[in-house]
Amino acid sequence: MIRIKTLSIPLVSALIAGSTLPALAQVEFSLSSDITYRQKKKDLNFWGGVFDVDLYDGSASIIRGCSFFQYYDPGFFINYCSPGTTGLVSAGSINGIEENLPYVLVTGIYPALAVAPREQDKIVLNAAPASTLPRPAGGFKDDSYSLFYNLTTTEVREYILTHYYKDTTYSKKQQNKYESDIVDGVYYYSFPSLADPERPAPISAVIYPMVEGRKEKNNTVAGFEFSRVNQNKFNKKGFVEMSYMRPNKFEWIGVTPSNIFAAVDKAYFSIKVMAQPNKFNSDLVGNYQGRPISVFPPYQNGGDPRVQLTTSYTDSFTTPPIFDSGTRGMVQVQYKRNFQTGGVTYDYSSRKFQIPVVVVDRYTEYEEVVFDSSTKKSDLLMDTDGDGYNNLNEWILDSDANEAGSIPEAPVPQAVVPDLDYYYYFFYPLQDAYFGFDVKKKLGTRPGVAYNLQVSRNNGKTWQKFKTNGNWSVTTVRRAPAGPFPTSVVIEVRSKISGNGQYYIDGTPVEPVQPPGTAGHIYRVKVTLKK
Repeated sequence: MIRIKTLSIPLVSALIAGSTLPALAQVEFSLSSDITYRQKKKDLNFWGGVFDVDLYDGSASIIRGCSFFQYYDPGFFINYCSPGTTGLVSAGSINGIEENLPYVLVTGIYPALAVAPREQDKIVLNAAPASTLPRPAGGFKDDSYSLFYNLTTTEVREYILTHYYKDTTYSKKQQNKYESDIVDGVYYYSFPSLADPERPAPISAVIYPMVEGRKEKNNTVAGFEFSRVNQNKFNKKGFVEMSYMRPNKFEWIGVTPSNIFAAVDKAYFSIKVMAQPNKFNSDLVGNYQGRPISVFPPYQNGGDPRVQLTTSYTDSFTTPPIFDSGTRGMVQVQYKRNFQTGGVTYDYSSRKFQIPVVVVDRYTEYEEVVFDSSTKKSDLLMDTDGDGYNNLNEWILDSDANEAGSIPEAPVPQAVVPDLDYYYYFFYPLQDAYFGFDVKKKLGTRPGVAYNLQVSRNNGKTWQKFKTNGNWSVTTVRRAPAGPFPTSVVIEVRSKISGNGQYYIDGTPVEPVQPPGTAGHIYRVKVTLKK
């Protein structure tokens, strides 16, 4: 971490220098300028910004799962809560632990050293770089708390832990205001002293330049921009098209040593979930049922799912072809700063650059991948390999149209009983057990196609349209089975015979039943061009 000496911080620095407390007990004062940009085909737009000011004085480490409404002696539990209750929140809250669950297991605590809590009206921005940001100015919020520690000993002490913050938010229509308010330079604040709240504790912090969206200034064009995503094909809604068949390479320009500092800035790539996947202006879904989510990377590791790039100057990233056709999401390249600008001051600024994407499955790409240059008979409606399925059906149903031994897999009805533990773990509602099958449609194909579900009751000699009858329900539904991910369209075939059931509260399933007389029936999907 780079350490840069800034202007003196008389009171706070002196208190910390004279203290024998560990580094964890130090005051931490941070300024962060956070901006999001979103790119269209021909321009890159300011999508909003936040100016964050945070001051922490003191800290406590707790085990969050061990908060209770009453005191417990050490050894009462035999799990990770076995040390018992060591702390009692006496004012405020810490990570949601407050008056209704005040007893907590504290593993380490360092009290406030320099700044008094619950005196937010005494916080003032005294000076800042030349800008339109009002000064003197206050407006801080108090998030301080106090607790008694250690309850398992005879020496119990009340500790005060101070936290103040102020978040100033700018909408996507306030780019000019943001840029005139928030500029690089030194910001001078004063906080109430812990020893005497009427006495100011001055502290200053610095914001350094960071990469911005690409634009022209003084006859020079500079800044970040997605320069290429595959062939840079955009649809009418402003989404750039990704390939279903091939890896997708994202390239960008505008990152230089003058706007990104390699030692303190990290770069990340991800594809975020959109709340309204069909709309360019959609917000992103940060969490689902308490868990951070993303389209890519698909795993969940407890934090923001993203891939850290090799260096902060990396200018491209390639995703594997692992996405369903029709998947929509927001590609995001983020630069996150962790800059110690002084003894107790930090710059945690970030920049997010976004571009909406949609995965498209094109027959022309399938043709290039499956057929070699010597193959002449690769027309969409031709049966090139002579296996009874034309190239259209083999493309949509994911078989090899140039190999007679590869044919589309036929759907087969079977009993499906959901994994109870899985649904309990992710807090999903209990799902019905059923006998039947699903046919998932491909979205975003070029050209568009129609699905026709058929049944043969005479071992394939003749085929009829398979639709809802006395034995089966056949319905087409739009669903997103893992939360607010891009919607999928599925043909659901379900037995209607009594005996179908669901999990009861005690977890006992009712066995699904196949309609009598249907065991010898066979099914297929016939794909045609959409009219």
